[in-house]
Amino acid sequence: MAARSVSEARGPFRRARLIDVGRDRGVEIGNPVINEHGLVGRITGVSTGVSRVLLVTDVTSQVPILIDRTDA
Repeated sequence: MAARSVSEARGPFRRARLIDVGRDRGVEIGNPVINEHGLVGRITGVSTGVSRVLLVTDVTSQVPILIDRTDA
């Protein structure tokens, strides 16, 4: 689904975004967030109509990776 995002230039949430879709559209914590260039982040908080996205560029972001060939 498509969503619009907003961000803060400064502050503790500078590596996070708020998007204008939430639980009412089926968004759940842990869902990946992608754009036309690839993976952007993952959902870390959800309310009825808004969700918080933690970007992969954040130092606290952890992205699980599975190597298909070796299952490592």
